[in-house]
Amino acid sequence: MSLFLIKIRVNPLNLIKLAAKHGHFSAYQSTAHIDQGYLMHRLLAALFEKDVPKCFFAQNSKNHQSIEVLFYHKTSIKLLLDQVKARILVLSIGQESNQLIQLKIALSCIEEEFVEEKDLSAIQWDNIKEIGISVTVPPISRTTNAQNKISEIDSYLLYVFNREKKLKEQTEDTTTIEEKNRFEVYKEWFQKHINQKEVCHCESVEITSFKLDTMQRKRTENKDQKKWSNLSRPVIEVNAKLKIKSPEKMNDFLLNGIGRHQAFGFGMLKIISFHQ
Repeated sequence: MSLFLIKIRVNPLNLIKLAAKHGHFSAYQSTAHIDQGYLMHRLLAALFEKDVPKCFFAQNSKNHQSIEVLFYHKTSIKLLLDQVKARILVLSIGQESNQLIQLKIALSCIEEEFVEEKDLSAIQWDNIKEIGISVTVPPISRTTNAQNKISEIDSYLLYVFNREKKLKEQTEDTTTIEEKNRFEVYKEWFQKHINQKEVCHCESVEITSFKLDTMQRKRTENKDQKKWSNLSRPVIEVNAKLKIKSPEKMNDFLLNGIGRHQAFGFGMLKIISFHQ
């Protein structure tokens, strides 16, 4: 299976134009209140449709003039962009539609002269024992309340809640209920999410940063109306060493990433070292 590591540069001014077309941005809002991950999700979805990458990583360029976006894909970026241009040509036949306008704006966001890719298809995963990776993830868990409503919660707060509940109910010997700090809980959360995929085993974890981030999402009020809501979520940056268990599944493992909110800029496993 082909695998490419792709880097594109995005023009932020054109990205705001695309956001305006999607009703996400107005002249009365500050760009400081715009969720960059959501905007990048809208851009990639508009460009690549069903071929949209499952996860990506975005950061400001060194000169802060553009946004750099990394993602893995089965198809080369040249072919992906050629497919976008072919769709524009087809849509250009007849009257100019809103879909055509949005697609043209989306393509103008990509600074094509700076597009880069690395073909990883030739990597012999059988010959590699371990990899070092870096990843940005929100360490959150999903819970279900008495009304069967699913919600997200900081995995550390969930741990604290469950621990206090056990202490209150005294369902266990309280001396066996270990008290853990936030980073210990996050490390266990990360190891669980890596190991449960049964592709790699997490040998070591280092949390290099932690912050509370505000994410913007659209929620449905009714079938005809959607409203913006702000979600506050913990976000950690992790460096980890992974031992490869199933080399034949490594490409899919990288394509899929880990954790929640992958489509909004989280969970991409960036390889920083190989160990043979």
